[in-house]
Amino acid sequence: MSISIRPAKAEDRAAALEAEKKATPRLSYLGAVYDDWREEPEGALLVAEHDKEVVAVGKFTVVPDGSAWLEALRVRPDRQGLGIGKAFYERFLALAEEKKIHTLRMYTGVKNETSRGLAERFGFSLAAQFSGFTFPLDKKPVEEAEGNFVFLTPKEAAKKAPKMQKNWGPYAVMNRTFYKTSVELMSDWAGRGFVYADEKTGALAVLGARFLPAAGLHLAMFSPENEKALAFARQTTYQRGLPSLYCMVLTCRQDVKDFLQEAGGLQDFADCLVMEKNT
Repeated sequence: MSISIRPAKAEDRAAALEAEKKATPRLSYLGAVYDDWREEPEGALLVAEHDKEVVAVGKFTVVPDGSAWLEALRVRPDRQGLGIGKAFYERFLALAEEKKIHTLRMYTGVKNETSRGLAERFGFSLAAQFSGFTFPLDKKPVEEAEGNFVFLTPKEAAKKAPKMQKNWGPYAVMNRTFYKTSVELMSDWAGRGFVYADEKTGALAVLGARFLPAAGLHLAMFSPENEKALAFARQTTYQRGLPSLYCMVLTCRQDVKDFLQEAGGLQDFADCLVMEKNT
């Protein structure tokens, strides 16, 4: 029996989606991003062939600070335990070396010991733990938020980065993609139209979606000391006709977690772990 990892082709789409459906039936989004991910110049959408059959998929993504994000690793249940996950990690590390990338990250559920163990086998260690909160917005109107939030330019957002790093923490999350907070990240997000600030108070909100925008928006960072930022995010999401707003925060930030819960956020059943490797 042989295992090979190679770039995904257009004709692999059905098999890759089937692998995702069987591996993570409650978390399926590959169909919405397959073509974009396959054509992404800096990253790589990969599939695994086992005995000449596509049975797994995984993605290597280069994020704004130049580090690598490993995501969407899905192996069909009937082919697990054969070393396919190991083969993906070997390819991921080879790609990082080829691209001269020295930091790699991934995430897994706090209870997913298999995924965590695989990452640890390749030198990843625990970097942070996050809790997620959902604000359902499809059942009742949201009150109008106070303040006048405007888009920031990349240059303006870059100036805000040091303060947000200090107040928010080392990571920011959008679509369960865990980014290291940095000037480069803030500039990139501003260029995508995700960074807003209240003209009067300076309250900041990073609001958007890396993919699947129709499913809801993600509040990646905000000024937790100013309730206007959260109110603005909820109102914007509601006005766009989207069903929910989602936010992930460091589990150790009990102050922010309490704030989100008091505002009506529903905490996820389980936390997520960010694993990191530096070479």
